[in-house]
Amino acid sequence: MPRRGNKRKLEETARDPVPCQIARSSSDSPSVYLVVGHEVCLPSYSVYKVQVESLPDDGGGGGGAPRRIRRRRRLRPVASLYSKHRMSFVPFRSRLGPWIVGVGGDYADEDYGPGTIVFDTKTQEAIAGPKLVSTKPHPVLLPVGDRIYALSSSPSVKEDPDFVPWFEMLDLSEAQVADGRLEMPWPPYFPWELTPRQYILPLEVTVKSYAEVGSCILVSVTGQTGTHMFDTGTEQWSKLDDEDLPFVSGAIPHGPLLFLGLSPRGGGKITAYKITVTTGCPSLSIVEFPVVADWEVVEEVASAIRFVPG
Repeated sequence: MPRRGNKRKLEETARDPVPCQIARSSSDSPSVYLVVGHEVCLPSYSVYKVQVESLPDDGGGGGGAPRRIRRRRRLRPVASLYSKHRMSFVPFRSRLGPWIVGVGGDYADEDYGPGTIVFDTKTQEAIAGPKLVSTKPHPVLLPVGDRIYALSSSPSVKEDPDFVPWFEMLDLSEAQVADGRLEMPWPPYFPWELTPRQYILPLEVTVKSYAEVGSCILVSVTGQTGTHMFDTGTEQWSKLDDEDLPFVSGAIPHGPLLFLGLSPRGGGKITAYKITVTTGCPSLSIVEFPVVADWEVVEEVASAIRFVPG
């Protein structure tokens, strides 16, 4: 089994050019949206556009280089979404512009809202999309090209929610929402082909970390050690590495091969990861970098699930 590349010491990586790109502030930053759920109330979600102004500062009179400070504003919702509760959201760039797509939901006899919803950040309008075959509360969503792959976060072998199919795909290549869902091959690390005894007491499996790297989807789960890969080109699963992915939950893309994630060490600090995957002879290389911020106080990000760039 190909092994992951050895991680370099932080003192050595501090001289690499990649962390400098993280520390450098951009004058043309993308918009950031916050999707807030309302438990059992309707509308199910409110969408906020986060506007953070950077203002020049004189550096406190110490003669140092000017730094930039942030001015906070009270957030006001730009839209309300009427859909299923317990959705996951992901940014998606269509030919018509940037979208925020919500997929999944809770299990309810009453169809009180769509299981897929698309919010256009330019027009600030929302439309319903095709729901998944099985009910998936807070599924893992991974956009690859014109498609969104939805993976059950905690599969069930008996009934909904999170019943089979555990892995589905929504095709949005026509830049419109149509009935373009498709069942994908079952993940080999999920409990399937069980014996009668295993069916009575199935092993509980939960997705604990994941990332989308190019055309590949990487996943690590509880109950077993290792990293699995789904190649969206060949639509095949394979065991990629004997070690787990080194972050918690999902890693957010931040440039070519660079991702931001929450490290399980040090209280969940934001850490940068350079992830390289080769598919010909499957191998995985992950290098960690320290994140250097250009402000003195960095607020802790409790969850990255509902922060989506526009």
